[in-house]
Amino acid sequence: MCALYAGSRDVSLMRTLNKELINDIINTEVIVYQLSLQDTAINLYGESKRRVYYDPMRVNCIVNRSDQTYTGDDYGLDYTRDAVFSFLRDTLVDINLVLKSGDIVQWDRQYYELKNISSNFLWAGKNPETVPISTVDQNTDDFGYNVEVLADGVLVSRSKLHIEETRSGRTSVYEKLNNRSSTRSI
Repeated sequence: MCALYAGSRDVSLMRTLNKELINDIINTEVIVYQLSLQDTAINLYGESKRRVYYDPMRVNCIVNRSDQTYTGDDYGLDYTRDAVFSFLRDTLVDINLVLKSGDIVQWDRQYYELKNISSNFLWAGKNPETVPISTVDQNTDDFGYNVEVLADGVLVSRSKLHIEETRSGRTSVYEKLNNRSSTRSI
């Protein structure tokens, strides 16, 4: 006997509803930068001065951001913030994206380094990738659904990532001010 509302037709309905909800209704888009280990030069201690990333990928997800936490010392005030990014597992499989610790997620003009990746939310509490004991003896359809991938991220400084230019010298506003003629008409 199969669990109620956990069969393949029910799972198909949930997949369709989840994709529509995440991609069309909520529509929160993040950019994922995956670290390219083979292109990043490391020293003897496994450290790197400049990280190299693969091309960024846009993915829809649900973001749950915590409040800012401030810390201070003799050198000034600093803040940090945590965020949880909830991705549909089906979407990640479709675009062939495997999230790993150390990947960077850009959202709301801030960058978050992923620390912990988990996939624990199972529809009807059943993982379709494992064979349940009750179905070994019986001939039942596949059931269950691995719904989401949760990624815990922590806010990181833009200057540490080298993804975008943070200190580029003069900006166009300063150039316009400095290029004005010094003579005034009376």
